[in-house]
Amino acid sequence: MTRTHITRRSTKRDALDGAGAGAGDELALLAVVAHYHSPLKAPGVLLCLDDDQSLDVGRGAKTAVSTKPDGTLRLDLADEWVSQAHATIQRRRIKDLGSRNGTRVNGLPAEGGRLADGDLLEVGHTLLCFRKLPAEAARELATVAESLQGTVMLTLSPKLLEELERARRVAKSRLPIVVTGETGAGKEVVARAIHEWSGRSGPFVAVNCAAIPTGLAESELFGHRRGSFSGAHEDRRGLAEAAERGTLFLDEVDALPAELQPKLLRFLQDGAFRRIGESDERTTDARVLSASNRDLNEAVSSGAMREDLHARLCGLVVWIPPLRDRREDLGLLVARLLERHAESRASQMEIRPDAWRTLVRRRWPANVRELERCIQAAILLAKDGKVIGPDHVRERQVDTAEEEPAVAAKPKRDIDRVRTELEAGLVKHQGNLAAVAREMGVSRMQVYRWTQRFGLNPETYRTPPP
Repeated sequence: MTRTHITRRSTKRDALDGAGAGAGDELALLAVVAHYHSPLKAPGVLLCLDDDQSLDVGRGAKTAVSTKPDGTLRLDLADEWVSQAHATIQRRRIKDLGSRNGTRVNGLPAEGGRLADGDLLEVGHTLLCFRKLPAEAARELATVAESLQGTVMLTLSPKLLEELERARRVAKSRLPIVVTGETGAGKEVVARAIHEWSGRSGPFVAVNCAAIPTGLAESELFGHRRGSFSGAHEDRRGLAEAAERGTLFLDEVDALPAELQPKLLRFLQDGAFRRIGESDERTTDARVLSASNRDLNEAVSSGAMREDLHARLCGLVVWIPPLRDRREDLGLLVARLLERHAESRASQMEIRPDAWRTLVRRRWPANVRELERCIQAAILLAKDGKVIGPDHVRERQVDTAEEEPAVAAKPKRDIDRVRTELEAGLVKHQGNLAAVAREMGVSRMQVYRWTQRFGLNPETYRTPPP
């Protein structure tokens, strides 16, 4: 088995705990994504800043965060292209301090402008990603990130961290979970993480429902008795039984044949099923997770899925953001893929700065699956077997950079109704976003995004102190 090298993310707790922002304010998150010339050493550093904190960036023996006696944060980067005093960030503005190799924001020289969510920073030959979040959500990310260390999931993305935390909190229950997201976004990886967090002693059994021939679907899931149909030469247990005390993962669950759906519904209700050709019921203790790259509400509307099955499957919906919306994960993912596919050469591989720029500019319509194929090809094409350049990672087929995904994975809500509910909630809870989120059944971050979209300021709904 190939060893996967993981440099765990470090989170500066004192920077989080000491931030003085109010409940309705924003905080900045800065992720150290990759050192260009040491791709295997993905730093995985995530730190948080409020507007009153300064961050000095410079060269150090290792990539780490420290606090100076005056309270200023210091980010050391293990990058020889970084100057001792390279740049500073304050009030969401980055200023180059006359460094030898410069500071860039989205590929252009830094000029002291205010940073925006998703901006990519280049300090020497190190890539960083800037994010801004509601203060309360940003502070919680430290705990969430720490809880994921050592698991099969690797991410620095606030969007994905938030979704994973929701999944982790219910993982030990029997609540059915549907994982949604675009093709190749990593739905099975997330399902495996949920299985790991569940603590169940049995195996993780995955089945692609779209790949099973219609006539064999019931036998695959629930098994059959010898002689029950042509070709049934022996008794055979199905995947549901194979997942005893473990997890049964139904990928592309919306592709299940209509005639099998009532039997799956029965299984979801009490774990009961019958093998084909048997009259006696069997039971098995298997937790069911499912996944789809489409909105299952649309599958119900089109008649492809029974409404009662939909209700039983969707105890919790976990959405995986597309790779283009979590570019801060590129360094961690590339490091893992190099380990997997370059094997003994991995530690000698180098990715040139212009190749990294090509990677972060691509929109990755097929997500992590496309990234993996790209890195596989780049390893084979690398100069001298070691140096990956821009031509090795450039998309050479139809330009997909401007294409949007054909399917929007996240369920839609009626926008007028959302605004009405949101305003009523802000009035009722006096601008408390957490309380509004609980009432609407969504995350605080989603409520915050809606307030931004509709131009609503939670502060105006707060009752001033007497």
